[in-house]
Amino acid sequence: SLSVLLGLMKLYETERLFSGAPPDQAFAWKRRSAKTLALEMDAYAIVGGGLDVNMLGRLWQDAAQDPVIAPLTRHLLNLLINDDKTVFRRLRTMRTRREKKIAAKSSQTAPTSAKTNIALVPPARVITDPAMLNWGTVSLVKAPLPQILRFAAHHLDLGAHRVHIYLDAPKPETLAALSAHPRIAVTACDAAFWDAQKKGRMEAHQNRQSWVATLAYHATDCDWLAHIDVDEFLLPPAPLSDLLARAPANCAAIRMPPAEQLAGPGPEQFKLTATTAGQPPSVLEDIYPTFGLHLPDGFISHTEGKIIARTGLGHIRFNLHALSYRRAPASNVIPLAGLYLGHAHAPDWDTFRSHLDFRMTQGSYRKAAADDFKFRDIVEFLLDSEGEPGLRALFTEVCTATPHLTQSLAAHHMLLDRPLDLDAKVLRHFGPLPKG
Repeated sequence: SLSVLLGLMKLYETERLFSGAPPDQAFAWKRRSAKTLALEMDAYAIVGGGLDVNMLGRLWQDAAQDPVIAPLTRHLLNLLINDDKTVFRRLRTMRTRREKKIAAKSSQTAPTSAKTNIALVPPARVITDPAMLNWGTVSLVKAPLPQILRFAAHHLDLGAHRVHIYLDAPKPETLAALSAHPRIAVTACDAAFWDAQKKGRMEAHQNRQSWVATLAYHATDCDWLAHIDVDEFLLPPAPLSDLLARAPANCAAIRMPPAEQLAGPGPEQFKLTATTAGQPPSVLEDIYPTFGLHLPDGFISHTEGKIIARTGLGHIRFNLHALSYRRAPASNVIPLAGLYLGHAHAPDWDTFRSHLDFRMTQGSYRKAAADDFKFRDIVEFLLDSEGEPGLRALFTEVCTATPHLTQSLAAHHMLLDRPLDLDAKVLRHFGPLPKG
């Protein structure tokens, strides 16, 4: 494979010598020819394309199967990646130029400048006394009752004044169990519910999430409201009311960076992205030797995090990862040191595997455009080339609390030990979990 790759590079780089351009000079976008490729192939997508990563990644993984060839192969691939006279470097340069051009164009055509789109906070909505401040959560939920009870109990235990739960597929026993608690506001999103809305039931669950979250935002009796999923848990370093009471008066919302839960038999541990921990991207290759170069900040789930927003503001729409003010993201959204969102996205292999098909087609792994390089591409590549063992190897390296991973994360200040003890919290707030 290496011989074919290097021979092919020598072939086309030799032809390039006659272009008159030096090998470290990327081509200009405007010089692109309209000619089609041989064998009726589509052209490689410069922005978002994953062919180069897949080619090198496959060689890197194949080499790992042989302890003799592995060091040589990885040495050569590192030389190839770092050489400024290869097609990989030229395409990266072209990609960077294109992304900057697109970003500049977007900023010029944006309806509202991010610097000026400040969601106005009425003085009456600023509460600085923690004892007088109430906060809550809102979620559109489609999950078994025990999972919902664990989610609700965790936030009730943290001091949530109200837990708004909208049931996407309501069942009588779930409604009865949740309605019995005075601090849970449960809504059945059945046909009658959607008939009463301005819009009918939306096909995409993401749109339904934003819709019910916005309804709750404008109707809640909470001073702050967090829009989170049933597999997400607020992880404050101190009482959340104390933290929110100290938020600046002009702050419309707090952004909570995600902490992805690791799979393991012991108390819950979470990992942070390199960006959140203030680490350079280069650490990802040390932490995740095989997949670090291909994962967005080392996560398999979202890296945007979620927000907890101050209520009572006008012209607000509560989206999945942002607060929209007058149809554009509000700019006065800030982080609070130490406040994270624990995400039990893949707490064990069975959960990861059972949710995979849905996430690939309708959930967080879906692709908005054919040329985007996403986690879905890694999964498809592994399933095609190695099957279930390849997918299991990914889960073990990236998602499992192995000694190597936890030690590497701790060394880079990217490990959180935050035991949840969910069943004990359920017992305190709801009694024993229902059987069956």
